Amino acid sequence: MRQLAVVVGCATLVVACGGSGVAGGTGGTTGSDGTGGGSSSGDCPNLSGTWVITAHCEASFLGQSSTVTQTGCSYMVSTEGYTCSGTVNGDGSVTQTCDVDGTLECAGQLSEPTLTMSCGDCAVALERM
Repeated sequence: MRQLAVVVGCATLVVACGGSGVAGGTGGTTGSDGTGGGSSSGDCPNLSGTWVITAHCEASFLGQSSTVTQTGCSYMVSTEGYTCSGTVNGDGSVTQTCDVDGTLECAGQLSEPTLTMSCGDCAVALERM
């Protein structure tokens, strides 16, 4: 089974592909200084914090949590040897690429406190903790 870690905003997402999947990252409260769930430099949402997976194509990932780091509108996640990086836009849309025995690309949308993503044929939902 392949796993993919993705950082969205300041949140860490882990995408597991055996099929494929995503684990959540860490989130904060809404703010405008880049430390919470508000805006960070570059006028994009801050996804930093802890996220928990609430929906996943692979049931074993449900309930898992992850931590994400963000700089400007770029984020990074590294989990269990897998690394993902991505970008969050001002409208909350995210794109990410993960190194999971190859490259896995994901796209999603933030609608606080939920982040939904599609990674290949796997639909994933994460909730900010």
